[in-house]
Amino acid sequence: MIFHSSLNLIPGRTYILWGCGFRSINRTVQRLLKSGYRCHLFTKHHPRFFPEKRKGLEIVWVSTGSAPGSIPPNREKMFRKFEDIITGEPAGAVIILDVFNYLASPEKDDFSSTLVMLRLMVDRTAVTNDVLLVPISSKSFGERQRAQVMSIGVQIL
Repeated sequence: MIFHSSLNLIPGRTYILWGCGFRSINRTVQRLLKSGYRCHLFTKHHPRFFPEKRKGLEIVWVSTGSAPGSIPPNREKMFRKFEDIITGEPAGAVIILDVFNYLASPEKDDFSSTLVMLRLMVDRTAVTNDVLLVPISSKSFGERQRAQVMSIGVQIL
């Protein structure tokens, strides 16, 4: 997934980046920051994979460990952190939820619960005029799951 050089993200919208891998996410974050967006990245990847401590980027590390600055892969705690972000800052931030696959993986059989959390985030994003980007690996989920994601009113890129 590669965005065009002119990013026209509409405030209040959620975009699903279907088939997006880690490298594409990293490039997307770089382009968003260069375009002047404030970004909050929920990721299971260690912060060292994002070496540029760029202005405008906050990394929320989702980890099973107890490292400083990390939060556990618990949907309730993640939603609370999401709420803190969108209510504590001016509108216009981009929240990148790079943990959908991690939370909804077929091994965990938790697609439905993760989809409920996503639906709540989509609703809150619409009200606050922020932008939510959700990379989802097409390798992990099939057409049925894609249709379920689309049913909550998001735009797939």
